[in-house]
Amino acid sequence: MEVVNDLNGELVNFYRCVRFHHDVLLTELEFVLNSRDEFNDFRSQVGLTDLQRASRWFFRNRTCFGGANMESFGSTAVGGGALNSRANRMEAIRALNLRLDRVSIENLDWERCVKLYDRPHSFFFLDSPYTDCDARQYATWTNTDVQRLRDCLSTLRGSWLVTLNDTPAIRAIFDGCEIRAVARQRGVTHSDEPYREVIITPGK
Repeated sequence: MEVVNDLNGELVNFYRCVRFHHDVLLTELEFVLNSRDEFNDFRSQVGLTDLQRASRWFFRNRTCFGGANMESFGSTAVGGGALNSRANRMEAIRALNLRLDRVSIENLDWERCVKLYDRPHSFFFLDSPYTDCDARQYATWTNTDVQRLRDCLSTLRGSWLVTLNDTPAIRAIFDGCEIRAVARQRGVTHSDEPYREVIITPGK
């Protein structure tokens, strides 16, 4: 059994439409042009039905700036037109439909979801909101939130992996766990300074 959980209701609605009604969703998107006018129209009127909401959310997500700022049209970036072509959008939905075929889709608080599906054979990947960052889609977490996560994980029967930003406080909260430091480019800003993250698993 595989489960995906997110508090973003628009994202969860999109997943459900892709899984159960992807043919109709493709029809909704078939003649949508990669244009600023379409983007602005979809931003001001996000749709009345679940399928309209899903198609307009997906179009805005694919054509917004950096895949994160859903208020800003981003197809002016180099290569943006090719990436966001109608053909690529349709293929992405078909591929996601296959990927979600046997996946349960939840819209729960993370702690409730974890406890609901905790089994000795369960594996949880938790990509929680980061602390001290400029998040657009979610409120950033505090160190208190991270401690709540750590306390919950310590009670699980299943195994887990967590990704977070790399800070002294987070390393202290997860002291005794396996912590692997990684670095990546800072998204669309292409800053010379890498963004530092940690991949955390239970200690041996």
